[in-house]
Amino acid sequence: MFESLVPQEVKQRTLILSVMTHRLYPAALIGLVLVVGACSDDGREMKLPTDNQNESIMTTTLAPDDQGSFDTAAPDTDLDDHGSETELFTSWSDGSDIPIEHTCLGLDQSPPLNWTAPPVGTVSLAIILIDTSNTTQNPAGFVHWVLANIDPSVTSLFAGETPVGTVVGANDFSTPEVPSIGYRGPCPPAGETHTYVLEMHALDQMLDAQSGDPAQTLLQAIDYATIVTAKTSGIVTG
Repeated sequence: MFESLVPQEVKQRTLILSVMTHRLYPAALIGLVLVVGACSDDGREMKLPTDNQNESIMTTTLAPDDQGSFDTAAPDTDLDDHGSETELFTSWSDGSDIPIEHTCLGLDQSPPLNWTAPPVGTVSLAIILIDTSNTTQNPAGFVHWVLANIDPSVTSLFAGETPVGTVVGANDFSTPEVPSIGYRGPCPPAGETHTYVLEMHALDQMLDAQSGDPAQTLLQAIDYATIVTAKTSGIVTG
């Protein structure tokens, strides 16, 4: 009864919408199933990225040093501040008896010397012979020989030799009335054994000194300017 009251045009539109709804619903449902299926678990576990995967890959090449090896440590510096060590040699071995020709009982002649090259920066050399057992005049000992302002290119002296241009100091045998200049050999009292130290000093300057200057004055100037000292010793029994 009520259906007869609905216009025919409205009925037709309702029928068309009904048919379209029934056709679209299965298609939409199928699309939804496909989407859900794509997002579902396929049975494989996705792993988290490792630290290495999070970092970029970088290659570093180290340059070798001049020796063709890699420098892995700071150089060790056990030498003196100038990177050198100088040695002194004479006619006797260190700590042994000094030959009689270099004492007051023999020729009283200065010993032959030779030494290794002094360090870079050496301007002059000095030679000292001192009796460390005799401290009557000075706590450091009794000076028998002192030479200064030797050319640094000199690396040896013959027995009795004094290089040209060298300052030759007075030794501790000097008195105000009678100066003693040059070498005076070991001469300990009878029955006593004394130790004598022979030194070669590399200096960083030429000394403002003259031949005949007192030994102690020269020693102070030498000590002040010394870069490196080479030593050897010997003994003499009176």
